[in-house]
Amino acid sequence: MKHIQVNHNVLNKELIKEIRLSLVSFEKIFVLIGLTVIFFVLSVYQIIMDNIVLGTIFSTGGAMCIGGVFYSYYTKYHHLMDIFQDVDNITYSMSFGNDGLSIHNCYLGSHTKIAYSQMRRLKETKNSYTIFANNQQFAMIRKDCLKINTKELLDFLKSQDTKIKRWPKIK
Repeated sequence: MKHIQVNHNVLNKELIKEIRLSLVSFEKIFVLIGLTVIFFVLSVYQIIMDNIVLGTIFSTGGAMCIGGVFYSYYTKYHHLMDIFQDVDNITYSMSFGNDGLSIHNCYLGSHTKIAYSQMRRLKETKNSYTIFANNQQFAMIRKDCLKINTKELLDFLKSQDTKIKRWPKIK
């Protein structure tokens, strides 16, 4: 199969709410939480050693790491929700071609392309599959808009040059 077309894919607030916890990558969260733990351990050590100034600096660094996680989530989620201030649904069509995924936003009249080599994660929710790519791009595919079965879609994506490591289980 060389081409998969998804027509009249509708994005709405409910679909965005399904993926809200996946908007920040696990790797980024893991690194920031790891740095937070290191900063707080160093802070406690410095305070025990009676170096209050350095302990305060390390505590501030830890707090900034925690703030980074929340800020990343907050800005991405609320930016997506701001799109729906004027409209309830956004309709777009998608085409998986030879060199990547082409997305045509019917509401804005814009066209976006995501190369297969930029695809990093695939998240399955109750109503959709979401492909996350580099540069904070993502594409949601509603399950009810797919004209092929899930196995065919996943097999097609596996045959391309994607960087997706974890694939959803096919039921």
